[in-house]
Amino acid sequence: MAAEVPTIILLDKMQKMLLVLAEERFIFPGLRSRVGIAVNELKQILSFLELEIPSGTKLKAPFLPTVHCADYITESFLLTTLQRRRKGVTKFIKTPLMAFPPWTQLLFSLEMKKVVKSFRAISCEFTKTLDLANKTQDLSIQVSALEKKLIHLEPDVLVGREDLEKELVARLIHDNEQRLRVISLVSKEPLGKTALARKVYDRLDIRQHFQCRVWLRVPRDLEDHDRLLIIIKQILPRDLKNVELMDDTQLTYMLYNILMELKFLIVLDDVCSVDDWTMLVRSFPDTVNGSRVILTTRDINIASEVDPWSCPLELSPLTNEQSWELFLKKVRRQENSSDLNSFKDEILRICHGLPPSIVLLGGLLITLESSEWSKVTRSDPAHFGEDLSPLLHIVGLSYHRLPSVLKPCFLYLALFPKGYEIPTRRLLLLWLAEGFVQMSPKAGNVPEDVAKKYLEELIRRNVIEIARWKSDGSPKTCRLPFFLYDVFLPKAEEIGFVHIHHCGSDCTYADSSESSIWRFADQFGVKSISKSHIQHLCSYVSFEGQKRDISNREIGMVLNRIISKGGFILLKVLDLEGVYKPLLPENLGKLQNLSVYRGSTLLGDFRYEVY
Repeated sequence: MAAEVPTIILLDKMQKMLLVLAEERFIFPGLRSRVGIAVNELKQILSFLELEIPSGTKLKAPFLPTVHCADYITESFLLTTLQRRRKGVTKFIKTPLMAFPPWTQLLFSLEMKKVVKSFRAISCEFTKTLDLANKTQDLSIQVSALEKKLIHLEPDVLVGREDLEKELVARLIHDNEQRLRVISLVSKEPLGKTALARKVYDRLDIRQHFQCRVWLRVPRDLEDHDRLLIIIKQILPRDLKNVELMDDTQLTYMLYNILMELKFLIVLDDVCSVDDWTMLVRSFPDTVNGSRVILTTRDINIASEVDPWSCPLELSPLTNEQSWELFLKKVRRQENSSDLNSFKDEILRICHGLPPSIVLLGGLLITLESSEWSKVTRSDPAHFGEDLSPLLHIVGLSYHRLPSVLKPCFLYLALFPKGYEIPTRRLLLLWLAEGFVQMSPKAGNVPEDVAKKYLEELIRRNVIEIARWKSDGSPKTCRLPFFLYDVFLPKAEEIGFVHIHHCGSDCTYADSSESSIWRFADQFGVKSISKSHIQHLCSYVSFEGQKRDISNREIGMVLNRIISKGGFILLKVLDLEGVYKPLLPENLGKLQNLSVYRGSTLLGDFRYEVY
């Protein structure tokens, strides 16, 4: 699963390369033919990869280095063409010059010969291992099929959680206990702990009852210092001069004094250990004013230890009636539909009362005619691997049924931190800059409109959830659901699609001489990134860094490494949205392939967008 995404991206680039070669008059014939053969072989390989048959998994890993190598060759070719056209060397010459010097063409042709040889070898291996005759699903959904208008949905009703919501609200605002209390939401499986907490957190009566509300997701790789900074900045977003330079003790004392004056509600989402709580609780004063903490966790023992006097709220799977009610809401169908009811037992059986399974299955089936539902509901879990859980089975089905053009866009969301609210405008620009949005030369569509259709289709399939809506009913921010993030981030890193720099560690690729970084997500400040691993870097995306002075210096050093190494050939996305006043190098203009860069400089905000 996900191994085909680099192949989809490469196929699109090679098809563009064919178009470029067709437009040029003086091109070495062998180069055209070899690119054409490579495209055909790649299409064949892609059809194998999209089958998702476990017996073919062992063939995918050796194939990926070949794909990355071919991607580098193709991207370099396209950039060379773009640079030559920008120079306008044929503008004043009646007889056009050759698009490339003969020697350059010969080198490209020899490289493509190696690529074709590798593609043919892997295609033969796939042919021996897999049987195309077993292919039962239509994987050829194209952009033209993504025409249905996104229906604006009201905030989700937490089906089957009404009593828990009432109980949680009562403990927050109607309880006579004035001492600081912790209310834990517990379940081992993804049953909607965070969704319930968010629903209550955003209620009007809760907002009015507490003077201060803070939401903190507690990832394992986030340092204590950054956790404290995140909380403080939610309470006092301004006037925090030099706060990043404080140590943990100073930040704890500062937060304690701030909360002393407030009636607060703090949500600690996804707490994995008692140590996480022990570190944070020192900064939560008990001023006997009715302040509360909501904690979500998978471990009942954590809930018992953080507050032995408070009974945790344990979530259970939905009943059959509740499951069916939620499913009907997701497919927007009436209960008395005879064709729908014929699938009821099968749907309930494979969902096991898990809300994420129901939501995801509803998003998948809504894209199909009722006559096709049996292909999904009666599918064999072993098709995607042995011993899959019910949820992972449906995740595999949903991803497998995504149109090829949407898979890179979907997987790209793993580049963002877990739970991060992504502005839809930012996401669409990044998709466009990456070249994920496929345009038909004859269609005459506006690129932004096609990108919006991609987003709307992913939302309709429930693989992207809307965090906030604009007043006009369009999505303002979105995010990857937590359970999907946990599945697809490891897969995206495994295939080399993204590299996430985690807190407190240097670039882990620095230890591998064979690895190159293509898309780098800096979530907590770059500490080291080797020159030898940035030559192929095409995207650098930053997020809300907590250490201002450090982050703005580090980005300058990284860019200097990229430029001095020559990696600027491929870098096309430089998104510094979260870097405070980055110190950019003077020779930034050498980034000739740059399509999008965003951020804040010493002179103010800047934007540069070309696609």
